Amino acid sequence: MKKIVATIPFLLWSIFLFGQAEIKFDTTVCDYGRIVVGNKAEGEFHFTNIGTEPLIFFGAYNSNGGGTTNFPKKILPGERGVITVSQITKGRPGLHQSTITVKTNSLLSPTTCLTVKGEFILPRTDDCEEEDVLIK
Repeated sequence: MKKIVATIPFLLWSIFLFGQAEIKFDTTVCDYGRIVVGNKAEGEFHFTNIGTEPLIFFGAYNSNGGGTTNFPKKILPGERGVITVSQITKGRPGLHQSTITVKTNSLLSPTTCLTVKGEFILPRTDDCEEEDVLIK
């Protein structure tokens, strides 16, 4: 009985160490920068499956209802992939930040949080030059 109990940690350790998918992102933050309201805000997250098994995506969810996320379904070991995100800017000036929650079959990191941020600015509507404005 003691031998069985002693081998259980070793078996669990070997499961975690061998034969798993593992995702490694180049970066976990995407900064859109400054984008004029009405234009499309788009970004990409590049990653690699550094594991020994295929990486399977269960979903990538944007915390902001005004965004879309596209992701691959499956990435083989050693292959690279990309998750694309886009944000609706119409009628939403100001600083914005949202979280993309990525769920995969990785045993060590089944959930990864990515951040997208940017400033959506109003278009310039100046009809005159700054020197033409008189202050009384």
